[in-house]
Amino acid sequence: MDFFAALTKLTPLDQPAWLDLQQVLCRRDLPRGAILTSEGQLNEEVYFIESGLVRAFYFNDDHEITAWMAAEGRFIWPLPTYLLHRPAHETIQLLEPSVIVAVSRRDMDALQQQHSVFMDIQHRLMERYIIMYDLRVQLLLIPKAEDRMTAFGHSFADLAQRVPMRYIASFLGIDPSTLSRLRGNFKKGTNS
Repeated sequence: MDFFAALTKLTPLDQPAWLDLQQVLCRRDLPRGAILTSEGQLNEEVYFIESGLVRAFYFNDDHEITAWMAAEGRFIWPLPTYLLHRPAHETIQLLEPSVIVAVSRRDMDALQQQHSVFMDIQHRLMERYIIMYDLRVQLLLIPKAEDRMTAFGHSFADLAQRVPMRYIASFLGIDPSTLSRLRGNFKKGTNS
């Protein structure tokens, strides 16, 4: 999905607003493994994934924890650093070669002054962020690892086959070997 189509799904954009936005968009063609933002860095950009796959992770007691993952057609927004001007708590890394569209906070603030529609867009992006955060919390509250894996497959079917298993295991709070065993059992059950 291209950036304009995704944006107009959030809210209609008139031509003057779209033309002003085009002036400040930054399109980046980045390789697998590239880092969009690092933990501890101040990042004040909103991103849209035109193609590719990204994940955010942080460290807890020297263990890398996957916080979230997203594929093309999704806006990603390091909300705490963007809104509160605090260093990021997560590193955002590309898992595939990706085309990313970015808009800086400074440019977004200027656009909001010129076109009220950009305030509506910001509110809708915040709503999506909160919904995804809540979904993540709900997954982690599921007591059984097998049920967590099943819920992940239902909620994130587009990611289940693309994201390396170690990142999915980390996201779900499951040991990678346990996830591998559960996946094997699931496949055996569907082939019977």
